[in-house]
Amino acid sequence: MRFLILICDFLCCQTWRYWANIFLSIIVGFTCFLRQFDRLEPADFLEVLGILLGFTISLLAILISCDNDNIRRSKAYQPDPQKPTLYMRVITDVSYTIMVQIAGLLLVLLLTDHLACECRYKVFVATIVGMIAHVFFMMVHIVMDMYFIVTARRDEPVL
Repeated sequence: MRFLILICDFLCCQTWRYWANIFLSIIVGFTCFLRQFDRLEPADFLEVLGILLGFTISLLAILISCDNDNIRRSKAYQPDPQKPTLYMRVITDVSYTIMVQIAGLLLVLLLTDHLACECRYKVFVATIVGMIAHVFFMMVHIVMDMYFIVTARRDEPVL
């Protein structure tokens, strides 16, 4: 039930860039559906998702445990109580991305035995590749937001 709260928080924090991310991920997944992939194995997806999950968890740990002055300022800075701060958006985005990666890992682990049909295999590959593209695009946005938090000058507020 808590994952629904996370999804609601995530959707409330997002702007147009989230929908552009979803649109690009659907295009990548649909392109993979139209192409022929004979060499992709479920173990390949497990490796990619595992590496991305490790990177994301380490990013969350760095963000939470870091004692940088800018990060402390970004935690405290809230000009509008109704609007989430950049720090809150980054934490929500990272948590959402971890949840999507775990869902992808579960899909790969649970559905690999049911891919006898060529059409099912193509839908499976398109779904997982679209999900990996979504995670990758989210990670690019998270790293950009982290850059804005870490490199803010002392005389300007951290968004």
